[in-house]
Amino acid sequence: MNTKQAVDQMNHYWKNMAHPMVSDNDRKKSMDKRFGIKDIKLDRYGNIISFDKYKRGQFEQQENKIESFSKFLEAKQSTAVFSFGRLNPPTIGHQKLLQKIIQTSRKENGYACLFVSISQDSKKNPLSASKKITYIKKMFPKEARQLEIKDSHTVLDALVELNDKYDRLVMVVGSDRVGDFKSLLNKYNGVDSQHGYYKYEDIQIVSAGERDPDAEGASGMSASKMRAAAASGDYDSFALGMPDTFKDGQRLYKDIRLAMNIKEQLKPFKPVAEMNSIEFVREQYFQNLIYNI
Repeated sequence: MNTKQAVDQMNHYWKNMAHPMVSDNDRKKSMDKRFGIKDIKLDRYGNIISFDKYKRGQFEQQENKIESFSKFLEAKQSTAVFSFGRLNPPTIGHQKLLQKIIQTSRKENGYACLFVSISQDSKKNPLSASKKITYIKKMFPKEARQLEIKDSHTVLDALVELNDKYDRLVMVVGSDRVGDFKSLLNKYNGVDSQHGYYKYEDIQIVSAGERDPDAEGASGMSASKMRAAAASGDYDSFALGMPDTFKDGQRLYKDIRLAMNIKEQLKPFKPVAEMNSIEFVREQYFQNLIYNI
């Protein structure tokens, strides 16, 4: 087992222990006791990036725990729970989608993952996949720590990628898309086609409880409504689609407008004839026609 595999496996258990009442120190103690690892280092999103494990021979019992955990994952983590979407941009409506993925993955003892589309154009998909992933992690840090976020061309490409590791799939989608994805994903199960090949013992589609937040005309603040607000220069309406805790709203707004090729316009200069007396004096001052005495 190489270092990346070990870190990925430890991250799975680490995320499953995430709870508001459980501190990081308590989680570290549990990891040490159960798997024999110490000096856990986290990134700013709370994911494990490295750890020290006991050397074989000196602490063989603890090392065996890591090997046992690998087998545990192979046996238990045969189900992948995921979703796929454009999230261009991510909105408060997507938070419930992420929460449903996490909730379902715990119920299934499975792997939780969100795939974002890499499609990009100036109209409906202004943000790149990397920018979307960055904003998702900033907008929903708690949820982002409990699942993996990756990019993919299409939902079928995502299934091909997961095929080597998992026997069962559970896809979480908006309530209006359950039938569509159930038909599509099962249609190509076991079929070698242009997108590649995947074969699962079972494919389930579950509803996130609401309409797809990426859909046109979706209720609430959908991604399409946020794009429209950004295009029209209406930041107040745009801000309604973001959590109150998100601090990079202006940056997201500007990134979308820039990607949509919308140039920021300066307010038109008011001719002197239309200025009131205060405005006239102010303008004269800035043109150095009035001096401090």
